[in-house]
Amino acid sequence: MHHLAVCMLNHMHGVCVCAKEMYNHQDLM
Repeated sequence: MHHLAVCMLNHMHGVCVCAKEMYNHQDLM
């Protein structure tokens, strides 16, 4: 259960980082 929670947290962190990079990319354009 704990491992699953960590996996979900890592996944959400990845989504946030991806969204942030996409936002920065749009800002450059």
